[in-house]
Amino acid sequence: MIMIIDEVNKSLNAKVSMGDFDLTFISTFPNMTVELNDTKVEGMGKFKDVELANIKQFSAHVGFWSVVSGDQVEIDEIHLEEPKFDVRILADGTANYDIVKPDSVKPPEEKEEPSNFKLSLKEYSITKANIRYDDQSSDMFADIKNLDHTGTGDLTADVVDFNTATSVEELTYEMDGLNYLTKVKTNAVVNLLMEFTEKTSKFTFKEN
Repeated sequence: MIMIIDEVNKSLNAKVSMGDFDLTFISTFPNMTVELNDTKVEGMGKFKDVELANIKQFSAHVGFWSVVSGDQVEIDEIHLEEPKFDVRILADGTANYDIVKPDSVKPPEEKEEPSNFKLSLKEYSITKANIRYDDQSSDMFADIKNLDHTGTGDLTADVVDFNTATSVEELTYEMDGLNYLTKVKTNAVVNLLMEFTEKTSKFTFKEN
């Protein structure tokens, strides 16, 4: 894992670090559970000492047999515990999320190899998230404290009964010097019926 982190850092204008790594399949068989703890993305240069991301725990359920076969690794659940995101854009347009080094991006004429990962999400969650967005170039600021969000539904199906629930302890939003929302408590249930064909996509709001 240390070697992977070192290789990732070579291609970024940021420092990625990680704590413990755990892999188990006893309690979730036939899925394996991958857990990454204390994952951080720390800024450099203008954004020194600013953490773009600090995620206490990231876990994913991975299909055991898909790993054994080696053809395509299927991920059907993703969960984030106590993540913190601090997004900043300076007055000159420099953003702390623009961290990929230019020389690490493949030229458009190079054909990319197909990915061995398949995102077959049926469930995801974000627990106790804190998100800060400070855009000085657009005079926009948002602060979200203790966000909980869940989503369920087979996103690989042609017809998806997708259910989400969101709660926010405090939501603040400012733009052009005006306070539009100040520490607003929010609860929302949004249920969608999503239908996909080769030519069209149809989204129907259910009870919300």
